[in-house]
Parts: sequence; C-alpha cells; structure tokens
Amino acid sequence: MVVQRDGIDRLQDVLVAHPAFEAWLANPDVPDHLRLEAILEVAAIDPNVLLDPATGYTELALTPLLAPYEELATAISDAYDSRLVFGTAGLRERRGPGFRRMNAYTVAVAAESIALWLKQTAAEGIAAERPVVIGYDTRHQSREFAELSAWRLALHGIRVEITQDWCATPLVAYAVRPRRALAGIMLTASHNDASYSGLKLYTADGIQAADSVTAAIAREMAVPPRLIDGPDYEACCAAHQIRFLPAGVEQAYLAGLRAELPRRGGEEAVRILWSAMLGTGSRYLPPLMEKLGYSAFEVYEPERGPDPDFGGIPRPNPEYAQTMAPVMAAAAERGMDLVLATDPDADRLAVAIPDREGRLHHLDGNQTGALLVDFLLRELERRGTLPERPVLVKTIVTDDFGRRIAAAAGVRTLESLTGFKNICGRIRDIRALEPPGEFICGYEESIGYALGTAVLDKDGIQAACWMAAACRDRLAAGSSLWERLMELEARHGVHLANPRELVREGPQGAAAIDAIMQRFRNPACYIRQIAGHALTLVEDYASGERRRVLAPGEADGVPSFAIEKMNFERSNVLRFFYGEDISFAIRPSGTEPKIKIYEYVRHPDRTEAGRLARALAACVSVLLEGPGEILLDDDEGEGEAETGGRRGGP
Repeated sequence: MVVQRDGIDRLQDVLVAHPAFEAWLANPDVPDHLRLEAILEVAAIDPNVLLDPATGYTELALTPLLAPYEELATAISDAYDSRLVFGTAGLRERRGPGFRRMNAYTVAVAAESIALWLKQTAAEGIAAERPVVIGYDTRHQSREFAELSAWRLALHGIRVEITQDWCATPLVAYAVRPRRALAGIMLTASHNDASYSGLKLYTADGIQAADSVTAAIAREMAVPPRLIDGPDYEACCAAHQIRFLPAGVEQAYLAGLRAELPRRGGEEAVRILWSAMLGTGSRYLPPLMEKLGYSAFEVYEPERGPDPDFGGIPRPNPEYAQTMAPVMAAAAERGMDLVLATDPDADRLAVAIPDREGRLHHLDGNQTGALLVDFLLRELERRGTLPERPVLVKTIVTDDFGRRIAAAAGVRTLESLTGFKNICGRIRDIRALEPPGEFICGYEESIGYALGTAVLDKDGIQAACWMAAACRDRLAAGSSLWERLMELEARHGVHLANPRELVREGPQGAAAIDAIMQRFRNPACYIRQIAGHALTLVEDYASGERRRVLAPGEADGVPSFAIEKMNFERSNVLRFFYGEDISFAIRPSGTEPKIKIYEYVRHPDRTEAGRLARALAACVSVLLEGPGEILLDDDEGEGEAETGGRRGGP
C-alpha cells in the first residue's frame, strides 16, 4: 500500500483532539502506515474502500463518518492511553494501531528495550558473541514481527539466529541452551483468537523471563527509547548479523524427545486422533508419532492447518469443551482409544478418553496432569532412574490430585504462581534446597506440562507423546486410561474442578475486574459456609497474608482471624479453603482482559462431590454479582451458604 504524506495530513485534520492519539500521530518512530491505519480505524472507515493504491487515499467527505466524541474517546483510550505490559506469558494483545496494541512500532520498542537490557546485563563482548534465538508461529504478522525484532537487535550489535519458517514455541524454549543463547524470543499469542499477537521472552537458562527481568525491560518500554537507525534487515543478513537457526537444532529437539520416551512395543495398536488446532503442531507430531511406531495415529484433517484465521474458531484453545467438540465427535465415530489436541503454538495439550461404554470424556488439566504424573513416576521407578529427592511443581490454582499421587510415591511437591516462568523458575529453588532436590516435572491446570528438563517450558508435543505411551501401557495390561483414572480416584478421592472466567474488556472492564477482586478481598463479604463446610483459611497473595479463621462472626460482621505472613511471591490471587476438600481461587488473567475462578472439590463419593461442586459454584456466582447472604435452593440438599451482609435468594 502506497501512503502519501499529504494524505495522512488531510485525514488528520478531521479528527477530534485526544492527547494520547495525537502523541501517536506525532511520534516520529511510528511508521506512516500505522498513522493512517489509526486514523481510518478511529474514523470507522473501511480502508479497502477508502484507499486508492496509487495515491494512498481517496477524496471523501470524512466528517459525517466520525463517531460522536464520547464514543471516540472511549475507543481511543483503550488503544492509546496505556502501554503494553508483560503478563503471565510475556506480551500479548490484539493487533492494530496504538501504544497498547501489537504492531510494528510496539514490537520495535519491545525489541529495542530487550536489546538495551541485554547490553546492560551481559558481560562485555558477550552480546556480540552469543546469539539471541528468535522463532514465530503461523499467525498473521508473526514473521514480520520476528524479522523486525531480529533487525532491532542486530542494529545494537547483537547476533541473531532466526528460524527459517514458523515453528512451535517449545522449539525456541529448547534451542536457547544448546545454542548458548543470551535469550530466546518467540512471536506467538498461543491459544488466543486470531486477532491477537504476542511475544515471549526466554533468558539464557531456557526459562521464561522472570518478573525481575520483565520489570527491567518494562521500565525501558515505559519511556520508549528512540529507535536507532542503521542498515536494513537484508544488509544485516548479508553481514551475517542475522542468520538462520541451524536445522540440526530442530532435529536434536525431536531426537531428545524420542530418547526420553518409553518404548516397549504395542504402539501400533493404539488408535489416536489428534488435532493441531490449525496451528504449528503439524510440523512435529505426525512424523514423530510415525517414528515412534504409532501406525494408528491419525490427524483430524479439518484442523491440520496451518491457518492464521483458525478456520473461524472463536477460541482456538482445546482447553474449552466447545473447541474440542468437532475432533471428539469424529473420534467417537471411529472408536478411538485416545483423543489429543495441541493449541496453535503446540505448547499445550488437551486430552479426551473413552469410558467403559465408549463415551468420550474431555479431561481437565488437573486430571491430565494426574495421569501424566502417575505414569511418569511409575516409568522412572521401572527404569530405576527416579532421583533420590524428586520434586514436582504445580501452581497454586492447580488442584491437589497430582500432589497426592506424588506424595504416595514419596515425591515432594512445591507450589508456584501461575505460568511456566514460575513453574520452571522453581528449579532454581529446588537446586538450592538442603539437601538439593531434582525437578522431575511441572504442570498447571490450564493444560500445560513439562516432563523432565529437556524443555524448561510447557511442551504439548512432548506431553502428547507421553500420554500416548501411557495409553499404550494401559491397553497392553488389558485396561484403559479411564480405568486408571478410576483407580486413582478410588485411592485419592474424586477431584472435581470447575474453572470459570469473566471477560471484561477496555478501561471499564479493568475497573470492573478490580472491583470484583476488592469485593472478594473484603472480610465482610467472605462466603462463611458452603453446604455445611465452614471457611477455615484465606490466603491473599497480594498482601502476603494467610488468615486462619478462629470464629465465623455474626452475619453482618467480620470473622476473627489469626494472621500470619506467607513466604511466597506477591500476586493478585486469593484462595479460600473450607476444610481440606473444598476450595476456590480467583485472580485476574495476566495476558487477557478477564478474571479467572478456579473451584475445587474432593470427596470419596462422586455423587456427593457433584453436590458440593454445585453448592460451591452457586455461592461463588452470587458473590461475583455482589455481596449478600445466600440461601441456596436446597432441593438437592446443597444447604445454606452464608456471607456477610444482607440475606437474599439464590
């Protein structure tokens, strides 16, 4: 698209004044095409109608097309009044013009800030000797943003190795260590919808950058550095400042996965249907499964991809039942033993398994994690390679099913905040234990798993292979994964999870999320009782306080507590416990405009577990809407749930 400077000026004349928007238009580092795109977006004009390829604009009477000032101000503030921030898994936002969107300017600022941080922290001369590994997924503009990032680093004298084509996120996480890289950058928005882009940053240990690192980079981004000038991308490539990542790295990654997997024969009998969710997994898993001997492994062709629009799937995240429905329906027709799905950047794994009657069940991340922990521990014991002091890591919003399985095998569990920068970040703590421990695996309820230390991040390709091996072992024993899950539940209790989320976009949404968190944080609003189970403990990870309930208090008062400090990192997370078997947690998402709720119940009896889960969900729902004392519909025996404040209906 040809953009004429005078065309931008003439369009700009019709816009209402807004300081942040004017700052965008006046910023000399913002490319002209993003200025024009911003104007067209605010003016609610379809650029395909407006733009003339020859001149860059078409003479139109623009003023009548402008929205009222109030609507413009709201739309502009969301994209321009604040800046991109690092969340649980790096930078992630919708594409488009604006300081708070993913675009050529904000990606350049992020890369420039990373370059400045690397030069400040690396020993003299190291930045020119050791590379930064960069990869990208199949989304719109991912390659463009990857090359832009590589160019900005190269202009600072930092050597870059970029993948020749799109790749899975675990490949970049893996490549950092064998390439002795200073860092790794992956351009991906993982499982977000097609309008999103994102950037993940790995430090030299192959683990996602810790908060201390991203905070230092964020300080650079908050007062954006002027983008330095120099040779263009092609010139940097010609000077070998930017090179392709050697093909042998990908081969070594796949060979390493094969080497760690159990191989006992019988793979050809396991009927597996897998979906790539129209993302990157199709480059890796089918050939890997063929080499492993799974001849009955099939790809769900409608979702092989890649497709940057995800075939119209609104949420390309196999964590959601509706997203898994098509591949599960196809698997049910074919009588498959196992259904697998990796998300678009192939770092997550979803699983569905048939019960005794052949009905497929979409497992949540806690159940899949429990099965993987169980199989991994039994395999390490069989090989005689279980470390002397093994350690499992799970997040504080993951249930205790896997922890109980690990404890029965003599394995210690540590908890972390959400995200694999924290899960694998615990490896440093494990090595510092007295005596030192050894990390064997980590996982979280949002279908992410790291098995061993080949990749120090979640890896859906690796997890898929281990789950296939677990299924093969159960079939060889005349059983199934469903039977094993039932055995584990009989031993450790039926664990039911009910993850929920509320999406609240824009500045008003952020305020609504903050108000919800404040309400749950207010002791006068605590849910005092759920189906006869009294509140016993509250953990506030923002204040670092653990509150043990001494007395429930009056209905309109505040419970009395014994307060102690937690030795844990700070985060905006709350956990509530009703004895050992009922709990819930609530936190804002670190990468999306939503608040997430995690509800957990354990009971020996499945029917009773279901009743308690419904009671818990009803109580939390009412408090999400506002404080009040709740009397649940007791038709099914849920009983009464009390909070501070008024009495009301369900």
